Amino acid sequence: MKKLIGMFCALVFAAAAYSEAFTWEAPLRGVTGNLSLSDDDLRHLAQDWNVNSVRLMLMSGDVRHPEPPYYILDHKLEEIDHFLESCEKYGIRCILDVHETPGRVEWRGEKDRRLWTSFEFHQYLIETWEILAKRYADKGPVIAGYDLFNEPNMYEEQADAPSDWNLLVKKLVQAIRKHDKTHPIIIEPTRWGGADGFETLEPVDDPLVIYSFHFYVPHQFTHQRVGDNKGTYSYPGEINGKSWDKQALLKAMQPAIEFQQKTGAPMYVGEFSAIRWAPDGSALRYLKEVVDIFEQNGWHWSYHAYREWQGWSLEHQGPMDQPEKVKSTPRLEFMKEIWTKNTFDNASKKP
Repeated sequence: MKKLIGMFCALVFAAAAYSEAFTWEAPLRGVTGNLSLSDDDLRHLAQDWNVNSVRLMLMSGDVRHPEPPYYILDHKLEEIDHFLESCEKYGIRCILDVHETPGRVEWRGEKDRRLWTSFEFHQYLIETWEILAKRYADKGPVIAGYDLFNEPNMYEEQADAPSDWNLLVKKLVQAIRKHDKTHPIIIEPTRWGGADGFETLEPVDDPLVIYSFHFYVPHQFTHQRVGDNKGTYSYPGEINGKSWDKQALLKAMQPAIEFQQKTGAPMYVGEFSAIRWAPDGSALRYLKEVVDIFEQNGWHWSYHAYREWQGWSLEHQGPMDQPEKVKSTPRLEFMKEIWTKNTFDNASKKP
């Protein structure tokens, strides 16, 4: 009997905690950014562009030291504190995204994928989330959610092995919920967070889960002349031997649509973009069509990226190797038009 009473009390406590949760009632239409963004950058987002959310990409060295023994950097946690204070001041909601972690570095420094081959590196990520959740559990609605990990990219998933993403997700959710029961948890699938990764993602038993995917399809177009992508392509049109138009884009997103129908959970497009030097206004045409699909499905989204790299910048024009920062571009004017729909009901208030 005592055990049953204890279980009942625990359920009542959990229900009460979740009833005070910070949900996503108003659509979040935002950008991605990093810790280099200043208070004035965030003011500009809210006041000049009407952006109501930022997905904060925490890179290697932003929480832990990038070299062994990977200790926590207190001064970087204080930087996150200040970032959140600025967001709160301007009514912006912030998604905390662990973008890189010991054992998995892709964009800052030498590539490292030991996270998918050694349980030792799982523990670093679990401890990182325990520290963040404990620190920000009482922060309030300025934190829109915790994005567990950016673009899981193991070569092959194997059950009960370090490459088992579903297993790691459960551990991370459990670690966060020990300290924070009110902020949503955001989960991306494997295959670099692409919509096709939902084929292997197992739904999580949590009332405050939001699923997320990233959309850079077709990659040869969105990333043309970046890295190994040497071709030049226009959209719509034939790209790498296949015809691409709005219907093809919608078909590429179909696994996300079906996963949302199955789970009933909110869907968040955590990143999407098109390289700015795509020919003949292609980037603008692409953005218009993908955003329209997001809006038709009622999805939340973040444009990648804000003041991070000139290739994605809405504030740059000109050749790839001769970027020119300008007051506006057609791409920016389109995005600002969409951002006029935003409200700031879920944060403190818009200034």
